[in-house]
Amino acid sequence: MMLRARAGRSHLGLKSSLQANFMRNLSAGAIANLATFKTSDIYRDG
Repeated sequence: MMLRARAGRSHLGLKSSLQANFMRNLSAGAIANLATFKTSDIYRDG
């Protein structure tokens, strides 16, 4: 019983950490896309 609860908790932790990594990568990609859009706007206007 205790072992199963511990295994479930560790699995949950792994899933949440994977989700956090995914969100971090997603936000990093969004920021990079935003930066490229900004620079392309500057070049187009300039």
